Amino acid sequence: DYNSLIQAFKNVDAVISCIGPADDFKPGTLMSEGTANIVQACEVNNIEKFAMMSGIIQSEGKKQPLINRLVLKLIKAVYRKVVSDKIIAEKVVQKSSLQWVIVRPAGLQSKGKIEELVKAAPIIAVSPLKRISVKTCAFHLVRAVEDLSWNKQIIHVGK
Repeated sequence: DYNSLIQAFKNVDAVISCIGPADDFKPGTLMSEGTANIVQACEVNNIEKFAMMSGIIQSEGKKQPLINRLVLKLIKAVYRKVVSDKIIAEKVVQKSSLQWVIVRPAGLQSKGKIEELVKAAPIIAVSPLKRISVKTCAFHLVRAVEDLSWNKQIIHVGK
């Protein structure tokens, strides 16, 4: 709800969005519409820093080995509806006036600590099949709003 976001974002320095559908096969427009509302609420409240968690599935495959590109194509075919909604959400962020970072982690797993051997950089090759911990993803989302060198970039996070 846009109006509740306006109120919730008062006196906030940065926003990190990790929204996603409960069912990836029936995503609806939660990510695209929700992200548009979040971005607008940030702009109204003069919040400059915004990080959005997307997913490695959104990768165009640049710098990926052939096997990873094939795996990504297969995953995209299976989850085509969620991919389509995330594309719209990412474009909303990219067109905004915010200091944004889109973080695309590989698959997530609930267990585990912050992993030090995980790579995080703009458009790098990471395996879509090697999961990272939720804590590692959270670490890099916070880093995204703190690290000015990542401003207006898409960051891949994984192994």
